[in-house]
Amino acid sequence: MFTPAETAAAAIPQPVQVMALSRGITVNRELYPDVALTIPSGFKRDPQRFLTVSIDGAERVRKEFFPADCDRNDCADIELNFELALLQSGPVSLELLYNIGDVTSRNGSGLSAQSLGFRLAGNLSKTVGIAVGGESLVNLNPSSPCLDINQACGQLKGRTLFAVASAAFPLSSRPNPPVITVTAGAGNGYYGYNGSASDNQWGPIGSVSYAFNNRVSVGVEYSGYAISAGVSVRPLESFPLTASLFATDFLGNLPNNIEGSCGNQSCSLRVLGRVTYSF
Repeated sequence: MFTPAETAAAAIPQPVQVMALSRGITVNRELYPDVALTIPSGFKRDPQRFLTVSIDGAERVRKEFFPADCDRNDCADIELNFELALLQSGPVSLELLYNIGDVTSRNGSGLSAQSLGFRLAGNLSKTVGIAVGGESLVNLNPSSPCLDINQACGQLKGRTLFAVASAAFPLSSRPNPPVITVTAGAGNGYYGYNGSASDNQWGPIGSVSYAFNNRVSVGVEYSGYAISAGVSVRPLESFPLTASLFATDFLGNLPNNIEGSCGNQSCSLRVLGRVTYSF
């Protein structure tokens, strides 16, 4: 039997702490699925995991990114990403981002497109965070053309900078509650895409997701380069593996800044995927 005091305490909504792990989040230290496929969140990194490894894939890239040895319309693209926690101090975290691009070696460079970046994030409250960072900022192989933002090397982002803010809205006080997550910000390069990628061109980015619980979420995002929507799942309760599948370019030449990037025809649906494991 519960005492009246215990019953009253149980009825009070418990505070919810939201943090990030790659493109996913944790809620009160419980791992949740991804809240975006491409857009980084503004939440600080959860210190319970020191490394996340992800494989990003596109079953087909747009024609503007076809390397010289790929003249088909079904060229796949794969990237490897490693996110290492360097600093966890109170509400602040710093991560080292290590990217291996052009894994499919269509440009003849194989795994040579390797680069470093960072993400610095801080929580302003338990459910609000901000972050700044950059991807592919340091080229580890200057001979590789794939880290030049203007080169055709598949789905690679090239050099990008970003600044984002995220807010989470738990919809229940029970364990593993449904959560709405909203991220908004701006970036350059891939994130500032407006018919071409440029270091000097910045544009808006953002995402909205709804996690039903700690196992399944759905979401939509605008990365500057494309509008994408899909689902993310954690298939095993106690295993830190997340899989996401998103559709992109399903609205044809919308946004209109992608017009012309699919050759002489309207852009058509493409499938993007991401698998993440946290150590």
